[in-house]
Amino acid sequence: MSVVITLSSVLIGMAVTAAPGISILGISKMISKFKGNNQEKMEPMLTRFRDKELLTKTLREHGFHATVLEDQSILMESAGGKVRFYKEEGNDTYLGLPIELTDADQICLDLDDLNEEYMANVQTQTYTCLKENLKKRNDLSLESEQILEDDTILLTLTVNE
Repeated sequence: MSVVITLSSVLIGMAVTAAPGISILGISKMISKFKGNNQEKMEPMLTRFRDKELLTKTLREHGFHATVLEDQSILMESAGGKVRFYKEEGNDTYLGLPIELTDADQICLDLDDLNEEYMANVQTQTYTCLKENLKKRNDLSLESEQILEDDTILLTLTVNE
């Protein structure tokens, strides 16, 4: 008997957290406050980011300067300004607080790109972990795998009897 499992960045993103990426409302508020020269009243934006190492890795892969601060928050520096990612007590996901913005449009593009790349890294990490776990199991084996046009990974597993 075969079982088909598909991994896509959309499905894995929903498994990581219910937050729909960087909050669109948060970004639009950020742009409004920036254009109104009201940076001191910036509000944090909800993100999908949960894993400090993966977030730091993604920031650096994307070419941003990333610094882990003493309080374990992460400071991202880009051409558009800085964003401090931090977790509040009892919250698994990072919040992003824009600081020292120089170009709100650029920081929004940067955050959108970061979100996409982070989710791709989550997909890769999940895929690798799944394949490693399959090697340890006797009841399932990987029959085939295929990468589809939308970057969905289609895995067909065989249930061993």
